[in-house]
Amino acid sequence: MLIQAGDAIQKANRLLREHETRNPDRLAEQAGITVMERNFKKQKGVYMVIERNRFIFIKADLDPVMRPIVLLHEIGHDTLHRKAAAESGGFQEFNIFDMRNNRMEYEANLFAAQISLPNDEILEYILRGWDVG
Repeated sequence: MLIQAGDAIQKANRLLREHETRNPDRLAEQAGITVMERNFKKQKGVYMVIERNRFIFIKADLDPVMRPIVLLHEIGHDTLHRKAAAESGGFQEFNIFDMRNNRMEYEANLFAAQISLPNDEILEYILRGWDVG
């Protein structure tokens, strides 16, 4: 099910309040999601629900800067799109920044950005004149 952008942000804020951390590994653990590294060639991550158990499979050799972004993105799918993932067999991520034709990817990225960037940091970017364009 597709949601409104504001809903993705609200759900990210709720997760932050509930778990009191921005650390993606701790968030996944506290939310009951099993994270497993895999030797993927191209894809960065996969979110799957297998017999009601939630999994994130993440590329083992991801750049240390990219790993938390991908992990938060996949946690976003868990929070926002769990039912759709269970029905479809999961979501594979090859290019998480290409959101042109996929609303769920856009929503998962909004969720990830909300968790990874504190409000004061976002305000600083806005004051500098930065935007999403």
